[in-house]
Amino acid sequence: MKRHAHPDYHTVTFSCQCGQSYTTRSTINSAPVKLNTCRNCHPFISDKPLILSKQSPINKFHRRYKNKQ
Repeated sequence: MKRHAHPDYHTVTFSCQCGQSYTTRSTINSAPVKLNTCRNCHPFISDKPLILSKQSPINKFHRRYKNKQ
């Protein structure tokens, strides 16, 4: 069997913008990894509403085509 065929695993902390953090093993050898969403704050998994800004592309679309129907 070849030597060094398997990657090295390191303990890595993944932290979300909502404040939740997870520690797991990964092949990533870096500082804490920052996530945009996790299982606690993802709108489809947690049933929490998605807060859209006024300048989001979805809102721009609705404003543009609102009166054309």
